[in-house]
Amino acid sequence: MIEMGHTWVEVEISDLERKKSKRVKALVDTGASLTVLPEGIAEELGIEPISEEEVVTGAGLIKVKRGEAWIKLKGKEGPFNV
Repeated sequence: MIEMGHTWVEVEISDLERKKSKRVKALVDTGASLTVLPEGIAEELGIEPISEEEVVTGAGLIKVKRGEAWIKLKGKEGPFNV
């Protein structure tokens, strides 16, 4: 779907064991280096942080927690760092 110059897609995000999942509308950012997941969704799905990294954004340097999730998108699926 294209909305106000942004591209959105429906994705299903799960923990790696696929015990809990959630369908969400996700913003596609073709210039992004990382897949980003809101911390609240990660907590809801039981996705535990496995590392913390410093990331440079338009707002400056921030620390982000990183974990692993199973993501389904347009008929394809697999594990992703989030």
